[in-house]
Amino acid sequence: MLNKPAQENPDNAAFAILFAWAMTLILSATITLHTWKTGVFADTDDAARMVQIRDWMAGQAWYDLKLHRMGLPDAPFMHWTRIVDIPIAGLIRFFELFLDQTAAERIARIVFPLSLIAVLLMTASLILRELLLRNMLVPGLLIVALSGISTGHLRPGRIDHHGPQVLLFLIICLFLLRSMNKRAPFLNGLLCGGIASLSQAISLENLPLIFVAAAIFALRWMIHGENARSAFRGFSAGLFAATPILFLLTTPPENWLAPLCDAQSIVHVLTFSTIAATCLILTSTAPFLSTLPRRTAALVLAGIPGLILVLSVFPQCADPYSAIDPLVRRLWLDNVTEAESLFEAISGDFGTIFPQLGPGIAGFAGAVFCALKTKAAQREKWIVIIAMTGAALVVSAYKITGLASLSIIGAIGIAGTLDHLPEFYRRFRNLFAIAFSGVGVFALFPAQPTDPYKMETFDCLAPEAYASLDKLPTGLILAHINFGAHILAHTNHSTVAAPYHRNNEGNRISVEVFQNSSKINPLHVIESGADYIVICQGTGSSKLEAAFLEAFPKLELIDRNMFSVWRMTR
Repeated sequence: MLNKPAQENPDNAAFAILFAWAMTLILSATITLHTWKTGVFADTDDAARMVQIRDWMAGQAWYDLKLHRMGLPDAPFMHWTRIVDIPIAGLIRFFELFLDQTAAERIARIVFPLSLIAVLLMTASLILRELLLRNMLVPGLLIVALSGISTGHLRPGRIDHHGPQVLLFLIICLFLLRSMNKRAPFLNGLLCGGIASLSQAISLENLPLIFVAAAIFALRWMIHGENARSAFRGFSAGLFAATPILFLLTTPPENWLAPLCDAQSIVHVLTFSTIAATCLILTSTAPFLSTLPRRTAALVLAGIPGLILVLSVFPQCADPYSAIDPLVRRLWLDNVTEAESLFEAISGDFGTIFPQLGPGIAGFAGAVFCALKTKAAQREKWIVIIAMTGAALVVSAYKITGLASLSIIGAIGIAGTLDHLPEFYRRFRNLFAIAFSGVGVFALFPAQPTDPYKMETFDCLAPEAYASLDKLPTGLILAHINFGAHILAHTNHSTVAAPYHRNNEGNRISVEVFQNSSKINPLHVIESGADYIVICQGTGSSKLEAAFLEAFPKLELIDRNMFSVWRMTR
């Protein structure tokens, strides 16, 4: 039987958190040192995020979310917000009291994800305590820590928005579970709704998981009535109040009425505000909706216009990348790993993806097992864990960025399963936890590409590749789309293309030029207005250079290192 009150020596929460965090520091030491010594960016999003933070710290306006050195003269707004910029900029300012800017940035990029992991571990420990698994804190948090650094989003050096979103997802789960207690259900529901709004303001990747959390609040109220009304009312109030406030604080005024699909927009704000207001009205009619049939009918009737609203609004957002040029989509976006489905990713790189998927699947099965075995008082909470883990699994199947959240929430189900081990095997539960996670070893070394093209161009993503380029007079660079963010981060130059879908025109030019290495259309190059042509040295570089020289015989070679740099003559 799970959660045996007679069990002795429950794990100390502080020790469990510190132990798991220490394991994180040890396993990620190689990456930490590599980031500190080289300043390398593991991902283009990290490089672009740092550029956005630098520009903001240098005086760019709060609402000005353009990377002004990216694209053609009218740079596009980034689909990010300042929310993630705030703590990173604060860390940089703090470390600048003792270090130069370069060192301050590097240590901030190390401290930020490690701090997220510390909060993640504290949150996970509270969830385990909610599930009466105090004696499973050490193995449970070990799995969380190892999964956090191995899936990539929380490794030292990572500063994009995916790591914070993983943390917010787990916090949403915590307050959802806490709202099911008799103590402060309204407050915990309110905090859950507020955190859900914060997550939406950062990006929309947690949107399906928030929908599941909202459905759980609604179903619990339908089934339990007055006992669950306060929690449901709190969640609705938090969502209703925080969503428009965060939208106004983080979205440029010129975009307030723009029906965007790739970031939170007026479309999402009106939809969620309408749904939350409807739920507040329903929970205010407690005397009338005092029976299960009435509450069921009320939710169905209220859900019909809500469903119509969602179906009328969100189909146009079913493909947030519909505005991308078809050629750019086919040759760039369709080959971006982050945009792949789980099945595409497994077929392309089974050895890397499956160890990340394993803890999630094991955790889902473990949560089902625990729900069947546990006492009635805790069964409902395990059903919540099943629902949230299952939702993360579905999201991961659609897009593999969900794997990080899946592996983290999966740790909870694994910890519950380990609690069922026979007494003899329980003494080995920490070893079982490491084996179940099966991913800590991936954090021992800096990430290496597996795609042949990426392996060939890997050296062109190193900071030293841009040292000589940065010494040239500032100009506009036309290069392969994959190098755009790194050009912005490591030099003072501007770039025509960078791997961000709103930079449609610049990306189209880069793809049209570099996708055909045998024949260059001069009009495309001239249209870019580039001062420099930059080509990463590799198997096809000589052929590409020959094509450029055929189109522009007066091109001047001014540098040949990891990149060959050619000056355009007007």
